[in-house]
Amino acid sequence: MNAQTQRARQRIAEPQPTPPISLAGAPQGEATANGGRWGLRLIWFMRIVALLWLALGLFYWIWILEPGQGSPAASAFLALPLSRQAAVLFFGVMDFVAAIGLWLAAPWGGVVWLFTALTEIVIAVALPGLGATHAAALMVNGALIAVYFALNLLAAREQDPA
Repeated sequence: MNAQTQRARQRIAEPQPTPPISLAGAPQGEATANGGRWGLRLIWFMRIVALLWLALGLFYWIWILEPGQGSPAASAFLALPLSRQAAVLFFGVMDFVAAIGLWLAAPWGGVVWLFTALTEIVIAVALPGLGATHAAALMVNGALIAVYFALNLLAAREQDPA
């Protein structure tokens, strides 16, 4: 092969994917700009939120499976309007999926959790009779999302050597 063919075959350097967040945090003795290990803090935050979302998912499934008043075959869930049943089933499944993804500190877990939390906020605002109507639940979701983005940003800065 001649030199021209070899140059034509050379690949353009592609950016490498961002490495996953490590449980070890920053290497020993290496101080970060903020003096902390933000990756480790992000993982702990994700695991705490995972436990909260696991409990929330269990709440929805208790609501689905609990017997209603009257006969044993009656169900309080079946007495709900169809739109509310769909919302309860959606959150009952998605909360568990988000909790698993957050516990594993997988990138898809954060995405599923953000989608679920934002969906809950939108449903509560747009359809007050369907979702959580308490202002406290909306503020908690908003605060958790804000903390997640802040920790994610700080963990990304910690991993960036430049």
